[in-house]
Amino acid sequence: MKTEQQHQLERTAQQALDIAPQTCSPACDWYHQAWAYLRAIGVLSGIQAERAFFIEHFQALATTRAFPQVLVSGSADTGMLELLQTAYVSEDAPLQVSVVDRCLTPLHLNQRYADHYGIPLTQYPCDIFDLHPLHPLDVICTHSFFSFIPPEKLNLLLKLWFQWLRPGGHVLTSQLIRPFYPGKKLQFTPPEIADFTAKVVQAAADTDFIPLQPSEIIRLATRFAQHKEAYILTSADPIFQAFKNAGFQLQVFAPAPEAVQAAHRGAAPDQQQDRLRYQILAVKPAV
Repeated sequence: MKTEQQHQLERTAQQALDIAPQTCSPACDWYHQAWAYLRAIGVLSGIQAERAFFIEHFQALATTRAFPQVLVSGSADTGMLELLQTAYVSEDAPLQVSVVDRCLTPLHLNQRYADHYGIPLTQYPCDIFDLHPLHPLDVICTHSFFSFIPPEKLNLLLKLWFQWLRPGGHVLTSQLIRPFYPGKKLQFTPPEIADFTAKVVQAAADTDFIPLQPSEIIRLATRFAQHKEAYILTSADPIFQAFKNAGFQLQVFAPAPEAVQAAHRGAAPDQQQDRLRYQILAVKPAV
């Protein structure tokens, strides 16, 4: 029996497959068309592996009823919005979400989800460094966002987050660290592309969610692996220092529990033992 969460993920995956060719640019259609589908068939875990961490802290904020204005900083699908909705509804707390992304596809996906569940949502279709929020924020949340940020811009990003938050506002995020990775950017090699495609084909064969023909699955998986890249962080120290430099107080800055590390299925070819996921809760001091 599928959960409502799985049904919703499959709906989002179908929507992304349908709209991405029209709403993405060639720079990201390979990514946004595939991401939710790869999660739906179990190839990627995305934010799901850290569900307990985000839900726990979102519920703690929701209980106070003082943190309604939430910004999702970058989005591949509706995973973060689903966690917010679950946590805030469980506490019967007010919630007004903003989502910023350069691409219209995740904005449309989040809007459809928000409309379905009656969540007020504001779209910001822009680069994070061009964002001008309409109001002070209570919470900024994201997942693996630093992998998309050039390392030389990390300090600027954290300063902007600090500026946008009201005093007492929170940042909740998680980031993968690769201590032993040899390069500055993660990319698949040709053999790794072939291995990834084979894994996707097998996962698709093992599920009853079948929105694509076999040839379409191969094309989707191959394009994803061919284009996938990420900035590499070999240490958590630059992140820690960027939060400190911006003025944040760090309440949580630690590796995720071993069970969470083991459950994470990433969109990269490196081995599980070569990665370390950090969970972060930062607070802008109250005045």
